[in-house]
Amino acid sequence: MLCVVVCVLIQVPENRTVVVGSQVRFNCSTNVTHIPATWKKSPDIIIYAHGDVDPKFEKRYRVTNRAGQFDLIIEPVSEEDSGVYICQERAGLGQSRQATLVVLPQLSTTDPGYALNNSTGKFCVL
Repeated sequence: MLCVVVCVLIQVPENRTVVVGSQVRFNCSTNVTHIPATWKKSPDIIIYAHGDVDPKFEKRYRVTNRAGQFDLIIEPVSEEDSGVYICQERAGLGQSRQATLVVLPQLSTTDPGYALNNSTGKFCVL
């Protein structure tokens, strides 16, 4: 008898805008708990695969791995973290979804450039 397990993404990452020095979390989960997801930055840079964060990212990047939930957390965020992040199920072989991270520079309290809307968590240009 052949048994086929269909693995699908059930929670996908969403676009985020954050300030340098803060933390960002991208959510990603699958319906299958025993097959890890893969995280990439753009299509070519692998951050997390086969249950491990690439050593060049492990100082500021981590992935929670609980029951099919593979959240990518970056802290502290730097401007070079801006870009597209991709979560792909089935260890990088299956369905994928992406989200864009925009990183804004820190502003002093007297800089009128933008403000964080506390109710939505989004930034507004003033």
